[in-house]
Amino acid sequence: MNNSHLAPIKSKIKVVNKLQDPTFKRLATRIILRNYPEQASPQQQYAFNNYLVQSQQYKIPRDYKGDFKLTKNKALSEIDKLLNELIINQEQRDVLTDYKKHLMK
Repeated sequence: MNNSHLAPIKSKIKVVNKLQDPTFKRLATRIILRNYPEQASPQQQYAFNNYLVQSQQYKIPRDYKGDFKLTKNKALSEIDKLLNELIINQEQRDVLTDYKKHLMK
């Protein structure tokens, strides 16, 4: 069993700094910053604070990559765009219309 959760925070930060995959590194850094903000470098604190401000400014959740998640309003807007701008067959139109009705309940 891996007991890395028991390691001192300085050791955890060293491991995170060695990560090569940018997605894992970003996620691990966020976890550390949420739990140990005082241990972060000034650059990490600045980046994390910007991430929090942007997330809270739009009140839209973000996925693990930091991209905004699809919201109900955004989905409805995308459906309208597809219905009005693309040449689609009746079956596709019916699916989009049904989905739109479902979202509007």
